[in-house]
Amino acid sequence: PNAGEPSTKAKVEQDEEMAMAEPVARADDEQMGDMEKQQDRKRAREDDQGEEEESAARGVERFIAPVSPAGPPWLDSRTGAVLDPALVEIGMTNELESLQEFEVGTDVPEEEPKDLGKKVVNCGWVLSERGPDRVKCRVVAQEINWGDWADVFAATPTTAGQRLLLHHAAVLGMEVVLADVSTAFLHAALPEPVYVRPPSNVRRQGMVWKLSKALYGLRKSPQLFQEHFATRVGVLGWKRLVADAQVFVHPRGWLMSAHVDDLLVVVPQADVANMKKEMESQFKIKWTEQLRTDRWSKYIGREWRKAVTGTGFDVRIPASYYDRLLKDHRLEACKSVSTPFVTAGHSYGSSTKIEDIALDDAHAYQFRHSVGQLMWLLPERADLSFAVKELARHVQAPEERHWADLKRVLRYVKGTVDMV
Repeated sequence: PNAGEPSTKAKVEQDEEMAMAEPVARADDEQMGDMEKQQDRKRAREDDQGEEEESAARGVERFIAPVSPAGPPWLDSRTGAVLDPALVEIGMTNELESLQEFEVGTDVPEEEPKDLGKKVVNCGWVLSERGPDRVKCRVVAQEINWGDWADVFAATPTTAGQRLLLHHAAVLGMEVVLADVSTAFLHAALPEPVYVRPPSNVRRQGMVWKLSKALYGLRKSPQLFQEHFATRVGVLGWKRLVADAQVFVHPRGWLMSAHVDDLLVVVPQADVANMKKEMESQFKIKWTEQLRTDRWSKYIGREWRKAVTGTGFDVRIPASYYDRLLKDHRLEACKSVSTPFVTAGHSYGSSTKIEDIALDDAHAYQFRHSVGQLMWLLPERADLSFAVKELARHVQAPEERHWADLKRVLRYVKGTVDMV
């Protein structure tokens, strides 16, 4: 051999040593992966034990909100929290005045629908606390769809369509204006009268409501408002796209995406005032704000702003969404991890060290619920795509190992809540 090179015998011995060391190293990696998985499962069991003890102390069944259909006391329809009766009274008064303003319906004797062979739909209050000094109240019908699902179908805009509008605004330097159609469904007329039984605290003895407008909760209300909206903006010159039924184009180059009553309008700065005036001639609209670089604006569950550097727009998930997701698993103060799943060459969700036991009904429900919440993040959180996809494969029959994997993903989410 040349100077400095090992002999043939030395090479053979070196190769043999490397070959013997390779399975040892692989075994070490596998052992590290198993240890990491066992630590995840141990933390998951500890979290679950604490959660069950806390639930038992409260005396409240998991996942059941103590919501009352009538009051007082009046309860938040989402959280079950007791609401200030004075604020509830103000909210209910505002709602009843709105129904009167839009001439939604009239009182008729309860014998009228009986004589006509019409069903009477029950109504109730849906209450939502919107800050320390406001409670939003809605009279909502509790109608069941007796026909085919297509009879009540209403489209929603695609995320691709919304992003296309934002791209158009970035390239052409146009303004992005956000708006909300107030009491949207009440704008749309019903094709035939519907009879409803109003909430008990506003019901007159022997009377029901005969509706002429689309009340919230009626199965056809979303579809009726959607068609009403398209017709009214058509009067202003807006044309509805065939490819995306909730995206509209104006001859002046304006663009609009309508997600039920939430509007995103792309328009040149010089035309903003004129556009608002035209829209207000057809609808009762609350203009929220225009996208800027110095603040985040909420739109359909996301927060948006103009990019601080360069052109384009930034989008992020609100911190409150992450907080609720982590709070459901008592992980608000957990330690974060750097990856959403274990490495070391292991297949995701596999385990040979811990027995695979099916989750009980309560945990299986929460597993499916949490996976659904994580899936909602994916359009803005591509880093979670693989991990959430693997979790979603097991929603039908989740086991303890999948529960530990879910906790691992949530620990990763804890450390990435600021991602934009």
